Amino acid sequence: MSKITVVKYDHAGVEIFRYPGKVLSRAETRLDIEAIFQAEDNVFHGISFNQGDRFLETYYSDRWYNIMRRELPNGGGLYGWYCNVTTPAEYDGQNIRYVDLDLDVIVDARLVATVVDEDEFLQHSESMAYPPDVIEQSRAAVDELLQLVRSGQPPFDVQ
Repeated sequence: MSKITVVKYDHAGVEIFRYPGKVLSRAETRLDIEAIFQAEDNVFHGISFNQGDRFLETYYSDRWYNIMRRELPNGGGLYGWYCNVTTPAEYDGQNIRYVDLDLDVIVDARLVATVVDEDEFLQHSESMAYPPDVIEQSRAAVDELLQLVRSGQPPFDVQ
């Protein structure tokens, strides 16, 4: 497994954060990595993120989202998925970069999906003047993710 750095930007191009991971597999438009949560424990949208949580993350160069399967530490099992609506990912062999577009879809282990940060998306799309195609692609990404969950398609095919 080769090492990789994940770099997340906001729409203005400002780096939000970066973290290390390991490449698990690569296809033409898809990159799968493993990352261990290393930041301080925190709660985000009612979800507790803790040091040591394992993430299996999938990035696409042809889709407007990424999907992060979260597993509990020490083989504790599936916690759920965190899906970021983003620009298509760019991979240069060492770094994977994407622009976070605010909207997120949280999917728990029971396959209950919740769309979050709609207010932030609306606020930023106006204040940062998101182009119409970015707004359209973001909305389509949410619809596609929800359809994948409803139909139990990978990676949401775990019961």
